[in-house]
Amino acid sequence: MKHTIITLSLLLSFSAMAKDMARTESYDDAYKEASNGSLTYVGKCSVHQDYEGVNFNVSKVLVEQFELKYEMTKAEFMEAVKAVEPELINAAVATGEIYDIENSDDFAAERIVSTKFKNLDLYRLNIGVGGGNGMFLVFNRTVKNNKPSYEYLAFFMDGDVSYCDEKVWLK
Repeated sequence: MKHTIITLSLLLSFSAMAKDMARTESYDDAYKEASNGSLTYVGKCSVHQDYEGVNFNVSKVLVEQFELKYEMTKAEFMEAVKAVEPELINAAVATGEIYDIENSDDFAAERIVSTKFKNLDLYRLNIGVGGGNGMFLVFNRTVKNNKPSYEYLAFFMDGDVSYCDEKVWLK
């Protein structure tokens, strides 16, 4: 009986884990080149920035894009982004994708609404890095015991899909 319970617990925990779908599409299928040489994402991650206005819309700008100052302290940064729950900033840092927020170029935060997945409360962070490069992180907000929590759903760097959870993946 003890072994059965342990086995069932392991199976349930594996099925509850997030599933990254980013590696299931090929680059050739996910990006189309226009006649001017630019690339457009046509893949299955519904929250990719190329799908803004198609698969999702920005419903509220929480923090207008602003330039980060290299001498900006953590307290100054948190004051500048006070419209964003600290739990979202912590979740973004916990992904490991943001190495050094102080050395990023700019920052913006938005609430987005999916036209494909109605049951999600989505938030997108736009972080400029390296003079022209940019990353987007997308999270789903949930509330447990009256405390907000943010679930990591997608990460894009310069338009490339590095991570996309199956919860926002087009079937």
